[in-house]
Amino acid sequence: KRRKVTDSMGTIVSCLACQGVSCCTGLACSCFGQVFKVTKSVNTRFLYVTIFFILAVLGYVFNTWGYVLLSFVPELKDVCEHNDHFCIGSLTTARIFFGYAVFHGILALFLICTNNSKDPRAAIQDGWWPAKLILLGALIAVAFVIPNPFFVIWMYISLFGAAIFILIQIIFIIDFAYVWADSWLGSYKESESKFYYYLLLISTIAMYILSIAMCVIVFVFFSSCYYNIIFPIIALGATLLYSFLSIHPRVQSARPGTGILQSSIVSLYCSYLVLSAVTSEPDSCNPWLGDDGGVATLLIGAAFTIVAVSYSTVSASTRGDELMLNTEREKISLKKEKIVKDDEEAIKLEDEESVEEDDEGDQVKYSYSFFHLTFLLGGMYVTMLLTNWQMVSADGGNYSVGHGYMAVWVKIVSGWIVALLYIW
Repeated sequence: KRRKVTDSMGTIVSCLACQGVSCCTGLACSCFGQVFKVTKSVNTRFLYVTIFFILAVLGYVFNTWGYVLLSFVPELKDVCEHNDHFCIGSLTTARIFFGYAVFHGILALFLICTNNSKDPRAAIQDGWWPAKLILLGALIAVAFVIPNPFFVIWMYISLFGAAIFILIQIIFIIDFAYVWADSWLGSYKESESKFYYYLLLISTIAMYILSIAMCVIVFVFFSSCYYNIIFPIIALGATLLYSFLSIHPRVQSARPGTGILQSSIVSLYCSYLVLSAVTSEPDSCNPWLGDDGGVATLLIGAAFTIVAVSYSTVSASTRGDELMLNTEREKISLKKEKIVKDDEEAIKLEDEESVEEDDEGDQVKYSYSFFHLTFLLGGMYVTMLLTNWQMVSADGGNYSVGHGYMAVWVKIVSGWIVALLYIW
């Protein structure tokens, strides 16, 4: 009885601590818009990304050390074969991001067809941060009392959601390459300054060098298995192909904005996926398995992934109209934005003392529901990243995690899709 009481008290204390942190975070989030002069839509998106980043870091911590930090949770006690720490970490990560997915799922449904900030529901999107974070903390806490068999199924649902998010992420990585190149090329043409020319040249060369260096690392350290030689060869061959096509006269005449800067960005990302894939191999083909160097690579990759996922999430949600096949509603939305642009400028001049501008009085800047749906899928993607794309299986009351090649092939195929989409 005493042990049950201790477990219950531990759970209660953890929940209260989580709620306290949530409240403090909410207050800090509310202050951000008052310190920096930003529009309401930008402020809101920044705060959601901040929450996503914090939760991703917490997910990594509990995935790695959950067997120690959450040893008092009954659902995680003596459930994995041989007390496998990775298995416990996977079940913990699944619970955290299940609560996160439910949180964004509720908001996505609640905010359907919110057209402007005059809709009372818009206040939920842009405000109520303490209440929303308390809800998020409560959903995650409730997830820890749900039986483990549910999360065996949830891992497969997360796999499906992560696959959808990868497609979204790939599209916007290519989009980012074009936006970056167009921005610097436009600045170069407008100012005729050699500064932007050298920036373009140095950035392009640097990314090609990094891309080649990562492939060389794979050749040098991971060549004990023949397919680890094939992967970088394909990546380098694809780089040569789309770099040549990007400067071909016919391509330049059809798409004047295409250049080798975009090709270098795509090459760098594809080479990163190859290196990340081979370091995910669970057998003797991976000489870094269990080494400190492998851990360092994982941490660097995790940091890169969090930044990339955050950017992709915001890009995908704010560019959701393009993924929705440009329906009539979106065309009307674009027209309204042009019509009210002058009015918004006038309001801004009249109210110079206002720190946070309401730029959604007539029309929202992004689809709220699609925004939360993208974060939901992004949470599933991070779940799979932290668990190395491995599934939890149950044999009676014992749970285990298969250490296979799923992570390897997901990353390799993703790199191939990136190259094919860019060439197309």
